[in-house]
Amino acid sequence: MTDDATPDPNDRRPPGTGEPRQAVVLVHGVGNQEPMRSLRSFTHGIGLRRLFSSPDRVSGLDELRRLSEPPAAGRRAYTDFYELYWAHLAPNSDVRTSLSWTVRLLARRDWWTAPAPVARLVVAVQVLAVTAVALLVWGCLAAVLDSGPAGLLGVFERWQVWIGLLTGALHLFFGYFLRSVLSDAVRYLTPRPANIESRQRIRDEGLTLLRRLHADDRYVRVVLVGHSLGSVIAYDLLRCLWDEMRHPDPAVSGDQGHIDVFDAAADAIDPSGQPPARRAFLRPGTRSSGGSGSRPGSGPASAAPVPPPAPEPTLTVPAEVARFQTAQFALWQAARRDGVPWLVSDFVSIGSPLTFAASLLDEPDELFGGRRGLTLADQQALKEFPRCPPLRDELEDSRFYTRRYRRGGGGGGSSGGSGGSGDGSVELRVGHTAAPFGPTRWTNLYIPARSVLRGDFVAGPVAAHMGPGVADLGVRVPGRGGWASWRRHFPLAHLSYWWTPRTADPVPAGVPSAAAGGWDDPALPETTPRVEPPAGSGALPRNVDALRAALRLDDIRDAPPRPPA
Repeated sequence: MTDDATPDPNDRRPPGTGEPRQAVVLVHGVGNQEPMRSLRSFTHGIGLRRLFSSPDRVSGLDELRRLSEPPAAGRRAYTDFYELYWAHLAPNSDVRTSLSWTVRLLARRDWWTAPAPVARLVVAVQVLAVTAVALLVWGCLAAVLDSGPAGLLGVFERWQVWIGLLTGALHLFFGYFLRSVLSDAVRYLTPRPANIESRQRIRDEGLTLLRRLHADDRYVRVVLVGHSLGSVIAYDLLRCLWDEMRHPDPAVSGDQGHIDVFDAAADAIDPSGQPPARRAFLRPGTRSSGGSGSRPGSGPASAAPVPPPAPEPTLTVPAEVARFQTAQFALWQAARRDGVPWLVSDFVSIGSPLTFAASLLDEPDELFGGRRGLTLADQQALKEFPRCPPLRDELEDSRFYTRRYRRGGGGGGSSGGSGGSGDGSVELRVGHTAAPFGPTRWTNLYIPARSVLRGDFVAGPVAAHMGPGVADLGVRVPGRGGWASWRRHFPLAHLSYWWTPRTADPVPAGVPSAAAGGWDDPALPETTPRVEPPAGSGALPRNVDALRAALRLDDIRDAPPRPPA
């Protein structure tokens, strides 16, 4: 770790300059990942060619490197890319874990409302296993009945055995990805005794990396990117880190009028300020409507409908989401001026299993007529899982609440905060513990599942469960023929979010840039991730175009400097 007093020898800024830097942290997905493989593939895929490699003095893992892009004059600040590597800390899922997870999943009523391609694939994988076993048993029994025990020596002459082996190989192939993506997400998100240690080690590794970036005075912005299970881990890290980094500095905080502006934007996209459906905590067996913004146990309890499925992805971010994300970035800028140390301006989830958040995060009911488990909406109402936009505070009609802070030095210095008193304290508004997606924009990229094998069946829209402020963007894999055709199908589609054909332009064309005046609609704000595919290429933007737009690396031009110490 370095500071201004001890310059980093790998920092290639001109001496004495105060150029801002931004950090992009990639949380890799499932599988036996090798250090740096995901990060190198990621930076190559989005077309960055001016990178140089330096020792990573932030993560503490010697196998990792820091990839840096020098600043582009008048367009983009110095950008460092880091990888949060956690594969060595995660337990491997075995067959018993996969089967027990499948049984629990199929026993849930809400699972049968999941998107059809996903449900079909889960059932198909298990049918393959049963079919393989049945064929092998059939072949062995037929051999014994025909020739006695000696017939087992020629068992491989039976067609049932060969078809059984082929079916078993298909089960192992598809079941590996199914287990790696969805059941590993269950293992991470379920606080069972066998999972606690690995969950905490992964969480500690990620929090340490993010805390060090926040403590490094060179950085003014952090972008957190998570792929597959990495998006679940990144969401968990934001949830945990926010409580440490959400408080303003009373010595520099202003009048906080920006909070009212953000509240208005949040109310426009989420008028109720509550989850769409949640159980009544004080009345077991009933549900309370979340549409009116009522508090737990208040008002009559009535059956709430299941949230409708998310609409089909559109070519651009909907206008109301674009306006809300503009308000989020303005809130982040103003919060930095108020001394809030939170640097994470953007969260980008890629191929995220959080599209099944209700199934992954709902608590199971206790056995034998015991307490009903809390749903995801219940836990969001309790501020255990953040939504976008944040929920309204219980005591104030706002996403923020008022708290009294004591100024350092007995109240010296001026502040625009309200409620100052003679004891040197001041009343300031602060986001509650589940409000990281007040100042942090959330963009979710997924390849739509068109059938059982076409598209990314483990990913999809997340706004239906995580809040209407999430920008869901469906994307497509570019190219025709060759590997491009295979890359559109499961399981390669899940690994193709920054893949481009080798014959493609190394720097994807058509990526909009506010600095270059690339927006088709001048009324849209600069922070809108608007992407347009080439004419005649289909209805969805290219994967890398959408990813580059979602990263918003050029937004650092508008990032505020750190407040004075």
